[in-house]
Amino acid sequence: IVDKERVQRMIVSLGSDAFPALIKLLKQSNPSLRLTAVEVLSEIKGLELRQVRELFSVLSDADPSVSRAALRALDLLLPADTGEIQRALKTAPVTRKLSLSLLLLKRDPSSSEGLEIVREYALKSRCD
Repeated sequence: IVDKERVQRMIVSLGSDAFPALIKLLKQSNPSLRLTAVEVLSEIKGLELRQVRELFSVLSDADPSVSRAALRALDLLLPADTGEIQRALKTAPVTRKLSLSLLLLKRDPSSSEGLEIVREYALKSRCD
């Protein structure tokens, strides 16, 4: 029997060297594998910003547990300032905008950009 947590700790200990293999796991059809990849990525210290950005695409994963894990990982791994989130919002597809807005508002509760997107989403949800 394989101890999942032990394997994850071993992969995390590889640091950014494990990144290419974890990105391949993010593209697998099995949501459990994608979730594990996100969880491991969230624990790796010293990832470059370009590597962290790979998690933006996972925000629109078909499996809600995977997309929520990606949001938590981005919260942990992105720099404290909101610049990267604001840049991502400018080009993000609709499926990612709400998650990015919530992350932005967590860091900057007065963000007019984040508030506007959440407001639009709430209005649209009421009309549907």
